[in-house]
Amino acid sequence: MKYTQTLVAPRIIKIVVEQNALLDLEDVLMMRKINLELSEGKKFCILWDSRGVHFTIAPEALRRMASNEYQETRLAAALVVNSLAGKLVGNFFKSLTSQQSPTRLFNSEEEAVLWLKGFLE
Repeated sequence: MKYTQTLVAPRIIKIVVEQNALLDLEDVLMMRKINLELSEGKKFCILWDSRGVHFTIAPEALRRMASNEYQETRLAAALVVNSLAGKLVGNFFKSLTSQQSPTRLFNSEEEAVLWLKGFLE
């Protein structure tokens, strides 16, 4: 598996991608399926932890992640980063998704989870 998905709080799903992984469309489709299972079919928040990890998302996979179909089930996304490269990628992802699903960058996982919990109340 190129990534792990865990429930860190009710309806907050943490995703950690392996070093140098390439996420393709098949990976993103499976990721969404697992997200819906973990959230029991309810809207959920995503916590992307990309600290210290470099990975690539294929263009068709990125388009799917930014699609209305994907954003309608995602309440918000928090990206935890600790490098300039991570911030650049995070800001690019944010520009694609923040219209329908709020997206924000954080240096701390604790701060990110606290922010995401605000969308579940």
